[in-house]
Amino acid sequence: RLESLSALLGGSIAVDSPGEGQPVEMNTKFKLYPDLKTAGRGISIKIAVPDDNKISATGAPIMYRGIEIGQITDLSLSEGRENVVASAAIQPAFSDFLNSGSKFVLEEAELSLTGMKNIANLVTGNFLTLVPGEGEKARRFTAIRKNEFSQEQEKSVAIRLTSNNSFGLDVGTQLLYKGIAVGSIIHVGLVDGVGTGSDKHEVFMDALIDNEYAHLIKSHNRFFVTGSATAELTESGLSVTVPPAKQLLTGSISFVSEGKSEARTDYQLFQSKSLAEIAKFNQSGSKTLSLFASELPSISKGSPLLYRNLQVGSISDFQLADGGVRIKVTIENRYTHLLNKHTVFWNRSGVEVDASLSGISIKAAPVKTLIQGGIAFD
Repeated sequence: RLESLSALLGGSIAVDSPGEGQPVEMNTKFKLYPDLKTAGRGISIKIAVPDDNKISATGAPIMYRGIEIGQITDLSLSEGRENVVASAAIQPAFSDFLNSGSKFVLEEAELSLTGMKNIANLVTGNFLTLVPGEGEKARRFTAIRKNEFSQEQEKSVAIRLTSNNSFGLDVGTQLLYKGIAVGSIIHVGLVDGVGTGSDKHEVFMDALIDNEYAHLIKSHNRFFVTGSATAELTESGLSVTVPPAKQLLTGSISFVSEGKSEARTDYQLFQSKSLAEIAKFNQSGSKTLSLFASELPSISKGSPLLYRNLQVGSISDFQLADGGVRIKVTIENRYTHLLNKHTVFWNRSGVEVDASLSGISIKAAPVKTLIQGGIAFD
């Protein structure tokens, strides 16, 4: 940056006059700073910033298209202590950007197994970017995070995935369609569900889908966890599927795009592709069934209800009845279409041994049912 030619030759002193200042008396003393940056002066503004912003209280830059146009001079709490407020000074040359329609975006460091973004922020702290807008002159603003800004600019579509487990997935997990990244998870948390006790809470994952892929989000989409190695025993042998290293390290979520073009805001996240395929209906809640047996199988409360070795429900209770035991089974509504008047239930606990003259046939249940017991149906 070069000053005028006369200032370069002879030197000069610059001064700015804040709007809220008061007239001074003759011979009032002021401090002379070596430059505008050190003085921390300019047009004074206030910016409410998100909690956990990791912005340096002294000297964090405010950027516009890669150019520093101001600095944070102080961080404090608002009068009612509801928000964190940053005091900042903007260079007078950019005063025309300070309008009611302008946005301040929090630029944060992202460090994960898949890559790095704004890595210098880990040392220097986060900073703000100014996105100019239209409107009346303003001096108070609210900063937003980058994902919120993208959503406001219609660069992405927000949806929510719910499940009874996070499956180890966290913020930054990619959403894939046919192996192509079309969005990512921006927030993970707990929300009240439909159950009781320890099952009352569900895990939710807020996701943003890039706007160019928004047409893939339809009314009957089914989302499922991918990114882990799988093995399946088939007639031709053992088939092992290993995803790319990037997905193996971080996990991912894939989905099937089906239904009408009217997207919903809430979708169920399934643990596997198999469970997603048999879940014909995206219905929340569950249905209770009553089974009768002459004696109690090797089960307990919480034992799985299996459909072709896939858990679609659980044993909720059992009690003695005339001539036997009555067992209450809970099945999720999205799997109730598997039941009909010909449905048969059987004990799926332990190891089945069939000995005959032709030899011995041993059939073991899944490991979980070996420990907890279980009931299967078809």
